[in-house]
Amino acid sequence: MPGWERIRTPEALAEWEESWKRLGSPTERHMFPDTMLRFSEIAFFGLRDGATFESGCIANLSSDCVGLSNVFGEAADSSLFQATAMLAAEFGQGKPVVGYDHGAALDAMLKSGFEEVGRLRIWVRENAHS
Repeated sequence: MPGWERIRTPEALAEWEESWKRLGSPTERHMFPDTMLRFSEIAFFGLRDGATFESGCIANLSSDCVGLSNVFGEAADSSLFQATAMLAAEFGQGKPVVGYDHGAALDAMLKSGFEEVGRLRIWVRENAHS
C-alpha cells in the first residue's frame, strides 16, 4: 500500500515506538527491543508523516493466520484498520487476518470488515509473579 513501509532498522523501530507511545500505547516503557526485527514472523509497519509515523501496526505470522496488533494512528477511523489489515494480509500471503480489541477500536475494526467471533479470554496462573 502506498506510503506504508516495513520497519527494518533499529533507528526506524525507535521512531515507530515513539509514535506508538504518542498515539496509542498504554505504557511509556520501552516494549520492542531491536532483536524483534530479526524474526521473520513479526513485521512492524508504519505510515510516515515527515520524520514521525502517523500510523502503524504489528503483523504476526503463524501457520494459519496473521495476527494484527498494536494498531495506532492519528485518524482512528476504519481506513486505518483497512490499511493495516491489507498490510498484514500481504505479509501473510492471503491468510486470514485476526485481531483483538474492544470499545471504539473494535467498532472501527467491525466497520472495516472484521467479524466478531467471540470474547477474548485471558488465563492467569496463580502466583505467576512469585
